Amino acid sequence: MSSRILTRRQMLVRGASAFGTLILAGCDRLTNAPTFMDVLGSAETLTYRSQRLVLGRHRLAREFTEADLSPVFRSNGTSEPDNPTYRKLRESDRQTSRESSRSDTPLRSQTSRYRRAALSE
Repeated sequence: MSSRILTRRQMLVRGASAFGTLILAGCDRLTNAPTFMDVLGSAETLTYRSQRLVLGRHRLAREFTEADLSPVFRSNGTSEPDNPTYRKLRESDRQTSRESSRSDTPLRSQTSRYRRAALSE
């Protein structure tokens, strides 16, 4: 019988969980609202300026512009793992690309398939 009685703490926890669920359900609509995005942008600006006020001009980490980013990244480790699953996936992708004249398959998804195959063994 005592398991059916809710304590004050249990009521607060369940109420907070329900409230949090309701708030999260509305997040998708909020992110599509331009006014909400403006509020988030101003909060980001406020955070950035307050950080500069407290820390001065000494940045915690170096900041880069888009112009500093390299369009080509070298692989970390091997780009041709010695793995039979990897070779099988690579060959099937090569055959598919020969058969299809379309080349709109994202390279990123193919690369992630190869990496998953290499890591699984």
